[in-house]
Amino acid sequence: MLQCVLYPPDKLVIGDILIRDDVIHTPEHLGAALLRLLVEPKSIDYRRRGLGTHLLQFAIKKARQRGIRRICGSLTQENINNNPNLVKWYKKHGFEIRTPSQENIENAVCGISFNLEQKLN
Repeated sequence: MLQCVLYPPDKLVIGDILIRDDVIHTPEHLGAALLRLLVEPKSIDYRRRGLGTHLLQFAIKKARQRGIRRICGSLTQENINNNPNLVKWYKKHGFEIRTPSQENIENAVCGISFNLEQKLN
């Protein structure tokens, strides 16, 4: 379980990772700006900032500390469609990509597995 702590209002701490939104200055016409946000909300894209890598490394570290020997999971076609580089990303971080088995969820297109007994890089 990852522990999330709200840390001043504009920051979020997950484990030892600090996530912070940009500073928003009050515009001259606040009412018009709020209406624009409601009509055309601007989403924040957190991809390619290293957050996933840090969260994965944190989870692996905590699992090793607790004596867990293996992490396994499932990838669905929806996961891969949402992030076409996901399989390559897991391989880069030491995960084996496997054909789905009984330990995977029903709609998995592949399984992922990481042996925690292997040496740290």
